[in-house]
Amino acid sequence: MNTTTTMEQHDINETYRMIKYLNIDVIEDKRNGFINVSKICKQFGKMLKNYNSLESSKKYMLYKSAVAGKTATALSYELCGGLTEFRQQLKGTYVHKDIAVHVAMWCDPVFGDKVSKIINEYIQNENKQLKIENKKLMLCNEIQQKIIQKREIYTTSLEYKLDVFREEQRIRDEEMKQRDEEMKQRDEEMKQRVDALINTNDALINMNVEQTELLHDIRQDVALTNEIIQDVHEQIVAPNENNRLTEKLVLLSHTTQPNKYTVIRTQERNERTAITRKQRQYNNQLRVIMCIDTYMNPKNLYNRFKEHMQRTPELKPFVRFIYNDFEIIEGTTLSNDDLVQLFQTIEQQSSEPLTTAPITIQK
Repeated sequence: MNTTTTMEQHDINETYRMIKYLNIDVIEDKRNGFINVSKICKQFGKMLKNYNSLESSKKYMLYKSAVAGKTATALSYELCGGLTEFRQQLKGTYVHKDIAVHVAMWCDPVFGDKVSKIINEYIQNENKQLKIENKKLMLCNEIQQKIIQKREIYTTSLEYKLDVFREEQRIRDEEMKQRDEEMKQRDEEMKQRVDALINTNDALINMNVEQTELLHDIRQDVALTNEIIQDVHEQIVAPNENNRLTEKLVLLSHTTQPNKYTVIRTQERNERTAITRKQRQYNNQLRVIMCIDTYMNPKNLYNRFKEHMQRTPELKPFVRFIYNDFEIIEGTTLSNDDLVQLFQTIEQQSSEPLTTAPITIQK
């Protein structure tokens, strides 16, 4: 796939230009193709001096020097900043493009690989353009020679002038035809690039959606597993008289979805840890609206609350329970204060069987 369509570039001045790729700014010296690697390292939170201190980096610099037949200092230069913001933007260490790819690999292997592909493609395009220019130059030289020859033959005749005109017209027609063919070819290449990018983007979007859904399912499974483990633990380890009054039932609402609630059943000594763990599970989007000491087992209190909600005709259609989470569906005026009052009323009746009549909430 051709990658240049994902790259934006503009000239900073007659010597330097800015290339933006994958949200990374790359500054290039147009005179020699050297790249400002200080800027690249900074954007990845790294320092160039750490790269230079690596043995592998030193060996690579020696290797490139030997291949290029130049000293290591000839493959890089330092541009100092000045007082102006413009000079500050350009300052840094500029190195040969091959070394820049090596530094980019060190900063981020994925980004470095893409940069390598871009540079290779850029070189190929430059070579291709150079061949086209050379071909045009050769054609112009050939035409010039032909014209000179014809001028020598038909120096003073009208036929000479006519032949020159016809030859020039033929050349213009050929050049126009060649430009049209090149334009068609570039349009086709551009269309193929756009199609490839669209396909790749669609694939990445689908992959991201699948991974997001999978992560959500895993989080739900972990949350449900933790709740089940807690339920089993509460069933196996029955509270005794010494710790019964330390049992806590905490009610939390979701800040982004106020109609959704989460219940925590814990002991007082573990209350803060339990709330913190639940906050991490929901990305700190929970708010405590009630914390009640319960004489009965918190699970018993929560079960009595669910039983009441499901046995009350005017409330049952508007509530949905999923283990220790429940949601109040639109269509009822039940508020946070109503829920708190209902929990407190059920707790006060803990020593008695749950009444068959719905509990009245005082307004």
